[in-house]
Amino acid sequence: MDLTLEQYRKVQAYLDERMSSEEATAFMQEVREDNTLQEYLQFEIELRENLVALKGVEIPAIAVSIVEPSLNSKKSKTITWRTTLAIAAGLVLAAAGIYWLSGGVSQRPDMAKRNSAPVRVDTVIAKTSPDTLGANPPHDKINFAALFARYYTREPVHEKPDQLYLALNDFENKKYKTIQDVDLSEFSSGLRGPLSDDEIQHLEELGHFYKGISFIETNDNTKAVANLSWIIANSKSKTLQQKAIWYLSLIFIRQGEINKAIENLTVLSNSRSAYNAQAKTLLQALTRS
Repeated sequence: MDLTLEQYRKVQAYLDERMSSEEATAFMQEVREDNTLQEYLQFEIELRENLVALKGVEIPAIAVSIVEPSLNSKKSKTITWRTTLAIAAGLVLAAAGIYWLSGGVSQRPDMAKRNSAPVRVDTVIAKTSPDTLGANPPHDKINFAALFARYYTREPVHEKPDQLYLALNDFENKKYKTIQDVDLSEFSSGLRGPLSDDEIQHLEELGHFYKGISFIETNDNTKAVANLSWIIANSKSKTLQQKAIWYLSLIFIRQGEINKAIENLTVLSNSRSAYNAQAKTLLQALTRS
């Protein structure tokens, strides 16, 4: 599948931090559902990493001088992104050559012969992760909305007890009001029928957790924090507690409350949770100035 002009521009806007929180969230959902877009986003991140590494070298704006003219031509509304990769790789190699020839790196005479060997492309286009994009800037230069959107994924529903079936089914269909309106006190009061203590505990945990996620989806951070904090304080499931800590961390990042985010991410980075690696990467982004 080819890349469309709109997708190309979205990638540039996302990486240039020109998207609103809502736009970034929608874009990352699109990325998750489109393998071609995923591959191109990864390539663009790697390309930018390598251009940053070529200090002092002016690189032509690929989007303006090469890609967009071809996309805007009457004959083409899409672009095979691998063509862009070939062009961009050539630019990186050319820039690297300019950098060396202009004295950007001094060489010992005994190294000149070794360095005259052909340069392999895979030594220039280094493998990186989206999480390592660029140098981590000071907090006042971090786009928190984009950082949140990069890591946030809505938790899927893993089970649907009868008492919460409708609410969780609506949640799956992005209809969040049903779960948000559930009165969880009805389980312990007996209004939902006779339930054991374990059943009540389990239903309350599921209810608070998915209420929390639903409020993230509707941008009600206060209620999201309240419900996820209940999980941390009251859940008997360590896994569910770790999930709540992760989502709380992302809420704090979205709000720019970095100290709270760091505190929660530190807990995950020191645990054996499924979020260990992501938490460590986010901590590096938030603590390096």
